[in-house]
Amino acid sequence: LLTLQKQPSPTLSTLRFNCFAVGSWIENKLLKMSVPLKRRQWYDSLFSFIENTKLPLSLTG
Repeated sequence: LLTLQKQPSPTLSTLRFNCFAVGSWIENKLLKMSVPLKRRQWYDSLFSFIENTKLPLSLTG
């Protein structure tokens, strides 16, 4: 017997954490985010990785 698994429909509560405010982050030096405690470590590690990444080119004029 084969059953098809139906994907759950996204709700506002699930989309809220999947959306990323990249546009605001690019122009500002400080991005204020409210992140639940269980997801905070993931976001901290993401931004730490971005800070420590060296670009292969210089973006300065």
